[in-house]
Amino acid sequence: MTGSRQERSTSRSVYERPQRHVSPTEGDRPDQTPPARQTKARGFVSSVRPSSSRPYGSGEEPAGSSRRAPQQAAASQPSGPNYMGAGKPCVRCGRPVDPSQDRCPHCGAFQRPLYSNPWFLVPVIALVVLVIVLSIALSSCSSKSTTQKAGTAGTSSSISADSAATSESLTLLQSGITSAQNYIDTSSNQSPHIYTAYSLQAVRQALAEAETVSNEQDATQGEVQQANDDLKSSIEGLVELQSFDSLEWPNYDDLAANIDTYTGSQIAINGTVLSTTSQDDGTTTLYVAVSGDTTCMIAVELTGDENTDFTGDSYVGQVFDLGGVVTGTTSYAESGTGTESTVPQICCDYLNQL
Repeated sequence: MTGSRQERSTSRSVYERPQRHVSPTEGDRPDQTPPARQTKARGFVSSVRPSSSRPYGSGEEPAGSSRRAPQQAAASQPSGPNYMGAGKPCVRCGRPVDPSQDRCPHCGAFQRPLYSNPWFLVPVIALVVLVIVLSIALSSCSSKSTTQKAGTAGTSSSISADSAATSESLTLLQSGITSAQNYIDTSSNQSPHIYTAYSLQAVRQALAEAETVSNEQDATQGEVQQANDDLKSSIEGLVELQSFDSLEWPNYDDLAANIDTYTGSQIAINGTVLSTTSQDDGTTTLYVAVSGDTTCMIAVELTGDENTDFTGDSYVGQVFDLGGVVTGTTSYAESGTGTESTVPQICCDYLNQL
């Protein structure tokens, strides 16, 4: 029996883990029995308590054992030459930084770029809006300034138009008068004339008004400018005279019915003069019965450029081939009855007695 106890004691000493009592250390509770063995491994602490129920060599670790915990914890923690403790290592100094922090508490280095923070866009957007608002404001001010300048320019123009004519504008007007007179003389000295009597009549009227303004001592700048513009317009409106053989001979009924279509065109007619009238401006109007038909009357205005020896009533009863420019219509009072009617009117260029 003594031998059996001895065998069991020997077997137990071989297969069972011997128990050790570790004296209390700083931070351990004095009344803890048996005290836990403190194991420090790179920043964490694990407690290992002895167990007498499981033998070594069985291939299983005792329950609650944490022999592999230090290796797993070390593998899951960041590493670096200067890293200490838990958290992500700083990009500059390598010390642990909490993931929620943007800057390292040790060296102050930023751990992520500013643009990853949505609040970073707030000042950028505010700056863009400010630039747009300033651009609109500057554009509005520029527009108002342009409008004010235009108004000032208009006022200056109005004042200058009412002011006394300058020597330069009067010189320009005198030049226009000379040019208009040359056109009239050149055309009138040739037979037939170079330009139609109707277009030359417009130049004569503009010339007379320009000479009146030029002779006025208190003529304004606006009056001089208007006279000069009228002269220029009348000269540009001169129309060359066609030869008599190239003129159109319209049907009277068609001419009377479509007077607007014929206005401005050069035509020829044949007729007998029934009556005449004279105006204060020296012009004479002949009332002609087309082809001798008294129901087909036409008024022919003579401007004085015609090469003829007839004057006043000497035209009455004479038969002519006439040519000129259609100028519209006029009123005609029949002799004897006094009945008025509207008849076509032409400004004469050709007066050929038959």
